[in-house]
Amino acid sequence: MDDSECLESLSGLLSTSSWDAVLQNHGGLNEAKTMATRLYVDNRIFRRRDSQACSMQLQYAQILYNQGSLDEAAGIRRRVLEGRRHRTELEHPSKLVEALRSYAESLMVSGDTTEPRALLEEALDICKTSLEPENMHHLDCRKALAKLHKIEGRTAEAIKVGYEVLKIREKSLGDTCPETIGTMSDLAVYLALASRWEESKEMIYRAEGLAKEHLSDHDAVKLSVALNASTLSGAMCLPAAERGERVAVTGRGERVFATLRGERTVEEPQSNLIDRSHDRDHESCRRSLWKIMSTPARYLRS
Repeated sequence: MDDSECLESLSGLLSTSSWDAVLQNHGGLNEAKTMATRLYVDNRIFRRRDSQACSMQLQYAQILYNQGSLDEAAGIRRRVLEGRRHRTELEHPSKLVEALRSYAESLMVSGDTTEPRALLEEALDICKTSLEPENMHHLDCRKALAKLHKIEGRTAEAIKVGYEVLKIREKSLGDTCPETIGTMSDLAVYLALASRWEESKEMIYRAEGLAKEHLSDHDAVKLSVALNASTLSGAMCLPAAERGERVAVTGRGERVFATLRGERTVEEPQSNLIDRSHDRDHESCRRSLWKIMSTPARYLRS
């Protein structure tokens, strides 16, 4: 198998594993990992240090990350970063930015913030001098920075960065692009954490409407938006005093998700924040997905 075929296969597995990560389909995640490992080993990708092999290694690491093999993923990301630091004159700056951001996200899973912050600051410094604001890798770094702010308890900063990223994505990609819709969903979660419920409701409803109209049923972003809409709708049905204590955030696949601490049966809405027509549209979705959202996957961290 040549490099282009191998990269295409890994990209397909990455898409599948992201979908399975959102669904918590561990059978699917394990299968994706097995197939990716076969490609990784049979094609000796792990032994190579050229640019394309490093890109494939990061794809493989993301599949491991989605599957829950966090230490393996972090190890690969660290090696890629070390290699790219030694080849900065031979590669486009975006390659080093990607490696810095990827390894920082692995470290953030453990709750560490010091080293990830240093890595992201280094990446953003490179972005400011070498990449355009709308560059994909630049925006991914900003998105990772928002996650870091959330971990540090700086939710207002996470929201600020989220709005900035959304504005750029809307301008450069349009509001129907999956990444733009996913950014809306992430931002809705951060707004909920800050108890800015009206803004959160408006943002998640907007993301949901766009996802329904423009994304296929097999798009992981569409499912992630549906899960956040389900959970945030459920949170808004709680007494106002309980919402802040019950809402938590986890990372699943490549997105940010709201979850509710503890289990609760979804009853008829008690809050006028949710209109009944919207509730009828979501009643079956909330009931079928509530168990998923109440029991985060074993590899997630709040």
